[in-house]
Amino acid sequence: FDGSFGFSNAYHIPGYKFTAAAEEPDANYALAGAKKTYTVTPKQITVTITDNEHVYGNVKTAIATSDGIIPEDLATTGLLLKYTGTAYNGTQYDGTVKGGWQEGREYILNSHGNVVPLYAGVYTIEVYAVVSGESENANYAVTAGYNGTFTVTKATVALPDAGSAFYNGKLQKADIPASERYTVTENNGGTDAGTYRVELTLTDAYNYMWNGLTTETAQLPFVISKAANSISEVTVSDSVYGDVLAPKATSAFGTVIYKYYKE
Repeated sequence: FDGSFGFSNAYHIPGYKFTAAAEEPDANYALAGAKKTYTVTPKQITVTITDNEHVYGNVKTAIATSDGIIPEDLATTGLLLKYTGTAYNGTQYDGTVKGGWQEGREYILNSHGNVVPLYAGVYTIEVYAVVSGESENANYAVTAGYNGTFTVTKATVALPDAGSAFYNGKLQKADIPASERYTVTENNGGTDAGTYRVELTLTDAYNYMWNGLTTETAQLPFVISKAANSISEVTVSDSVYGDVLAPKATSAFGTVIYKYYKE
């Protein structure tokens, strides 16, 4: 017996018993007190979360990375992201798929099968180290970056042009292009020259917003400009003193008013 003992390393936790034994049993010696319990604590790893801000309609999963996973575990250990929170439209996310949900509408799945929210809102990301085919890997504990945020901002809708017109003596309204993003809630127009209000309302204000505005409705001006009037075909005959003159003329709009003066 040369005083050396054989044992193997253990990477897992929590409590293990270490037993020392002679490499070759020797009847001349009796070992006493050779057992000892030891503990392997989880390795603390730091996680960095990136790509965690997206726009509604173009959402992808966030990315978590860590350089603390030992090389022997890289092939089998990954970082799971669990998303929780409530969307602006009231949809609640807790990492599971709810009844009536459709993938691609309410959620997408990340590489570990967790639910990624698609509706606009601000969510919390919880990070876990996991082993392929299992749940949480108890060999690692995430420290900094354990909780992160995941933001889906509202998509912007451009304000359409309400256009303009010239006075023509008839009722005129703005010609607003149709869109599934908004409805025209006011477009009364007018007849006389002036500025008239056009009001548009978003159909989904939880996930969309007007470009440059914070309100659900947007107001646009519809302008009817004064028409360029003209008078033509003016005729007047010479007369004898005391006769009533009878001039005639044609105007593009309105009634011609005659005034007399001496040059």
